[in-house]
Amino acid sequence: MFKLKEFTSFGVLLVMVTSVNAFAQISGNTLGYSQYDTNHDAKISVQEALLKGMSIKQFETADVNHDGYLNTTEFKTALAARDNLPLVNVADDRIITAKVEAALLQNVLLKNLYIQVETEHGVVQLSGSLSNAHDVLARAQVVTAGQIAAGVAGVRQVVNDLLVQDL
Repeated sequence: MFKLKEFTSFGVLLVMVTSVNAFAQISGNTLGYSQYDTNHDAKISVQEALLKGMSIKQFETADVNHDGYLNTTEFKTALAARDNLPLVNVADDRIITAKVEAALLQNVLLKNLYIQVETEHGVVQLSGSLSNAHDVLARAQVVTAGQIAAGVAGVRQVVNDLLVQDL
């Protein structure tokens, strides 16, 4: 009885998290966009793109309106061009996100941590802060989370942005 209740609660949580991630992706929240937009002006300049490793050619090809900035749609095109990918169905990324979140929750080192998972084109970004008095344990948690995410079917790359904060 306890295990069934625990499984049902997990299932409800998984559906809720997947729905939130789907809404965020549908509403234009693109993986990495905020990391590229370092000055938080809702557009990515060529300088911001270059700082994060995008080539000038990728930037210029994606900047279809030639305003010198990338909006979320242009940014998504730049990422797809970088990886030579067709634009992927949002549902595929939601499934990958749900699988990664489930795998993280099953790990004894990670199950009590809040780790945000976002996926776009099979690229999974892990983010959040880990507070731990034991620096070695916190660093092991960061590495473990990345390894678990990388092992999920459909994941092409993991961007591990988990941070360890000192207490």
